[in-house]
Amino acid sequence: MSFEETLKKLKSSKEFKEFIKENKKAFLFAAFFVLNEKLEIESTQFDYCIDDKKPKVMTFILNDEIRTEADKFVSKEHKIEKLNENIKIDIPELIRIIKKEIGKKCPDISKIIAILQTTENAQVWNVIVMSSSFQIFKMNIDCFSGKVLKTEEKNVMDFVNVRNKKDK
Repeated sequence: MSFEETLKKLKSSKEFKEFIKENKKAFLFAAFFVLNEKLEIESTQFDYCIDDKKPKVMTFILNDEIRTEADKFVSKEHKIEKLNENIKIDIPELIRIIKKEIGKKCPDISKIIAILQTTENAQVWNVIVMSSSFQIFKMNIDCFSGKVLKTEEKNVMDFVNVRNKKDK
């Protein structure tokens, strides 16, 4: 399934129709996709801003059914911008770009977290790729052109605080 198909599924649901009827000014500002080792979508989440004056969020979680989490507030420091839903790079193309960019370094992908959001005045896929060999790749990919804007590589062990016995 793709961003477009999943969003269409959400918008045709009774839960969303009731929500948008009561919140006509609500807008999509983030979409989250978690993909498993088979690169299949495990879970999807869409975040809608209800009121941009005091950012209040409604989250729609799509798995086998649609769940909602209401009334989460976002700090005023976090700038919320409406997403352009007409993206050119959807999940299947995003996977191809990820494989092309890091495939040789990471042949054993175990999980991908892809977040469609606006960051630093650009709408991007903010991607985290985890491998079964404890590698972590963080990537920003333009959702319109497919250009890889940034790639960072880490190892889980980089986050582990190892101390010698004598340091205790």
